[in-house]
Amino acid sequence: TAFLHGHLDGEFYMKIPLGLHISASSSTPLACRLKKSLYGIKQASRQWFSCLSKALLSKGFSSSKNDYSLFTKGSSNSLIIIVVYVDDML
Repeated sequence: TAFLHGHLDGEFYMKIPLGLHISASSSTPLACRLKKSLYGIKQASRQWFSCLSKALLSKGFSSSKNDYSLFTKGSSNSLIIIVVYVDDML
């Protein structure tokens, strides 16, 4: 469900799902405009990672220059390391 939390940049449309009947007064084909991310769209993982990255950076984490999915936050006596893989964090 992590991918459903990303916000879409731009406008995305999809065909009306089979079984969903919408009464329309014209014969023009209808489509649904997506307001949020949806499973199966190519942008879902990128948008989710962008949302997660912004949240971690706002909490004081730093992103590695060598691996964009590695975040660290430390002080003189502690270190927190977060590694992101797809939609999992270690």
